[in-house]
Amino acid sequence: MLPGLSVGLSKIKETNKETFAGNMRAKIIPKPFNIDNIVRVNQKGEAALLEMVSPKEAVSSARNDQRVALLNVRSALEFSRAHSKDSV
Repeated sequence: MLPGLSVGLSKIKETNKETFAGNMRAKIIPKPFNIDNIVRVNQKGEAALLEMVSPKEAVSSARNDQRVALLNVRSALEFSRAHSKDSV
């Protein structure tokens, strides 16, 4: 039983754990557009290691290597306030 369990602002109506889990598993969730690549990379161990770099290092890499692009994922408002020269 899952009495009082809430998700977001609404309470879950199903109180039986097995029924709840079954219902959740039955939902069809769209796969990412690149699922084939994700599976291949995970199965063959081809995933690249990610390395943390400082903002200065990122800008320097983008200036010195044409293959490097800076992807700015902040909101449009934040981007309009300040961003690196060639960031997208």
